[in-house]
Order: sequence, then structure tokens, then C-alpha cells
Amino acid sequence: LDRVWHAEVQDIVSSALPGFLKDDPQGWLPYIQDWSLWLVTKRDVLTPSKAVALVDKTDPTLRVRHRALLARKLKQVDWIREQKEVWMNFGPWERRAILWAASALSRDERRAWLEPITASTDLVDASIAMKVRSLP
Repeated sequence: LDRVWHAEVQDIVSSALPGFLKDDPQGWLPYIQDWSLWLVTKRDVLTPSKAVALVDKTDPTLRVRHRALLARKLKQVDWIREQKEVWMNFGPWERRAILWAASALSRDERRAWLEPITASTDLVDASIAMKVRSLP
């Protein structure tokens, strides 16, 4: 997708994506939702408010991961801070997305929160925490 992306594609996708995910019978298939939400978090397909609204309406099993990636992209530190108390309640992919989203926090706040996580028994969580903690 990145190789064929250009302005015309963005205009078409921006206008069609929300309706497709809402109204098309295939729009609610988990794979289609996952791909579409990845696109929303990777590219400026929708305005920030429309992107957040779209992600918040999706399947709960996909919502948290993509919401975390979107929060990182949009630097929505309030949403990220809300997750600091509950991030361990999610599955591995969601936890790791929340940890990665912490890169939008200030360096001091990020380091203080992620320090204990670097000693986690989950090696991937600990690795992501170490990486994000070391960012400038």
C-alpha cells in the first residue's frame, strides 16, 4: 500500500472508508477492520476527530491497539495517561501498543512510568519499555 499511495488514492479513501466500514457487510470483518485501522493510524486519511471516532466505533478486540497507535501519532497524552493504570489488563498486542504510545509523553514522565516495566517477566513488554524509555 505504501508504494502505491498518492494524493488521488487518499482522496478516494478519505471519502469512502468510514461509510465502507459502517455500511458494507464486509466492512466489519476483523481483517478488513484491522487493515483499515492500520491505514488510519499510518496515513492522514481522516481528520484527527474523524479518525478517533472511527477507531472508537470498531470491534473491541481491535480498538485498544489502534487507539494507542493513533494516540501516539496525534500526541494525545491524556489518553495515554489514562492507560497507565490499566495497561496490564489487556492482551499482549494491546499492551505493547500502549507502551509504544508512551513515546508521546514527556521524557521524564515516560522514564518514570516505564522504569519498572523494563524488569517485566514478559520480555517483549520489557524490550519495548526499554526502547521507548531510551528515546530522546
